[in-house]
Amino acid sequence: MKACCEVWRQGCIIRCDLLGEICDALDRNPKISNILLDSLISAKMNRYINSTRRIATYMVASGLPCDAILSCVSYFDNLRTSHLPTNLVQVIILQSL
Repeated sequence: MKACCEVWRQGCIIRCDLLGEICDALDRNPKISNILLDSLISAKMNRYINSTRRIATYMVASGLPCDAILSCVSYFDNLRTSHLPTNLVQVIILQSL
């Protein structure tokens, strides 16, 4: 995974700092199952999640497509939420039968 990150970083026009931080996280723990479990990456995500929510809210209200942003926020919420809406999942399953 680290090699993929380094190749992407070398080929990226922007060369964002986040790719370097991801490589550093993989150096700290090469067997990490999810990069968001790294304490420094997680802290950065927690620092920016509210801004990301505001951007997504603005985009939805403006009728702009933002599938990737909404999916990322939802994925992050799923990782850090201990109680998910199981009843909602049950309703969806029952509706599809």
